[in-house]
Amino acid sequence: MLQQAVKDAKERTPDAAAEAEMIDFGTFSADDLEETIKKHVCTLRAAKLLQGVNDLVLRLTTETGPVEQVEV
Repeated sequence: MLQQAVKDAKERTPDAAAEAEMIDFGTFSADDLEETIKKHVCTLRAAKLLQGVNDLVLRLTTETGPVEQVEV
């Protein structure tokens, strides 16, 4: 799935193909999940290859099931 996201980003924004290859998508920390999500979203929003892409940031609590929107 991650490889497909990188491929799609490179096709959508060829000028930023090298940037797409270097993004560290990583995983979210459980310690301060909401702040970690916000930090990652800000990093992605700053990426040239994602300019013009709208986002909706959601947090899923896998233990209990609720999905909640995160305001960034």
